[in-house]
Amino acid sequence: HLWFPSVVPKSKPGQAGGEWSAQTGYSVRDKSVDRDEWQGIENSRTSPTLTKFGLGSKSVLGSRVTLAMLADDLHDEENSASPEQIKNMISRFQGVVENSRTPGSVLAIIGTPWGRHDLLQQLPTTSEYRKFRTPITEEGTWPGTPTWPEWYDEEGDNIDDSKYMP
Repeated sequence: HLWFPSVVPKSKPGQAGGEWSAQTGYSVRDKSVDRDEWQGIENSRTSPTLTKFGLGSKSVLGSRVTLAMLADDLHDEENSASPEQIKNMISRFQGVVENSRTPGSVLAIIGTPWGRHDLLQQLPTTSEYRKFRTPITEEGTWPGTPTWPEWYDEEGDNIDDSKYMP
């Protein structure tokens, strides 16, 4: 509710669309939109309101994002090990992911940069995307005061996280 306070579950658990499923997604209702208008949006929808898929997944083909898309860690070892792979990944993002968005939908991308020419570096050069950074140090320089002192020491090494992980 922090980012989308007017968005609520469409159904209650136990009703169709009321429970999250990796296969069927999840349906919500935007209370800031008139109920009849939202019903029209729902009737034209071919995909659930919320769903998940990998960048290489065939599930994204034919899907339409009408509210918001959150893309997390688009770059990985399998698609970003070389400049050619990064170029192919960016092309796939532009050809498939961006084309699945409907006008007015929001896209947020979370990730760790993989290089100077990766997607996270290229998108902010366009007028459509803005970049927000969370540096590992409060000063944004190295060395510096760790942003997350409970996770990283002053040398940038991971602190024993066994107390945080089961």
